[in-house]
Amino acid sequence: MLPACENLNCFEYLKKCTSIYPDVDMMQHFGVRYKKSKIFEDIEALSGFFQKKLGLRRGDVFTVFMPTTIQSIVTTYALSQIGVIVNMARSFCVKPCLTSMQKALWFLTYFQRIT
Repeated sequence: MLPACENLNCFEYLKKCTSIYPDVDMMQHFGVRYKKSKIFEDIEALSGFFQKKLGLRRGDVFTVFMPTTIQSIVTTYALSQIGVIVNMARSFCVKPCLTSMQKALWFLTYFQRIT
């Protein structure tokens, strides 16, 4: 039975759900297996980068524009750990779609910073 997820972000829920398991294979991508410890280590490192180098903080909005890979999953959880609102964009979007998304995301990010 899964634990209750009230008031937990995606990262916190992942951590809570996997806390009962040892260091098992957590993900597999193109035949490569990723241990739980490696996934959480990568999440922590990327989360620190987002905070220190990019200045992201709770409530900011960020778009992940990547194909669905281990890296995009780790990125999403790293942003969630900070409390950033994550938007996943499909990497095969056409140019007009991207232009309108960029304008909308610029506005949302700008608005978030000034409020």
